[in-house]
Amino acid sequence: MASLKDLQDSLGALNDITTREKLASRVAMSARHMSMSRARELAFAAGLISGSQEAHLDPLLKAAEHAYARLLEVKPFWT
Repeated sequence: MASLKDLQDSLGALNDITTREKLASRVAMSARHMSMSRARELAFAAGLISGSQEAHLDPLLKAAEHAYARLLEVKPFWT
C-alpha cells in the first residue's frame, strides 16, 4: 500500500504542476485585454509559477519512477 500511495502522491503532484502551468498560461494570454501594466504583472507572475514548478519536475518524476518500481516488486496477496 505504501508504494501505491507514494506513486499516487507523485503523480498527483505532477498533475498539479501541469494544471498550474495551464492556468498560468491562460492568465498570461488573457492579459492582452488588459492595460499594459497589468498584462506585464500577470505575465511575470505566470513566469514565476512556471519557473517554480519546473524545479519540482525532476524530483517528482524520479519519485514516481521509484514508487512504480517498488510497486512492481509487490507480490499478489493470493500467492
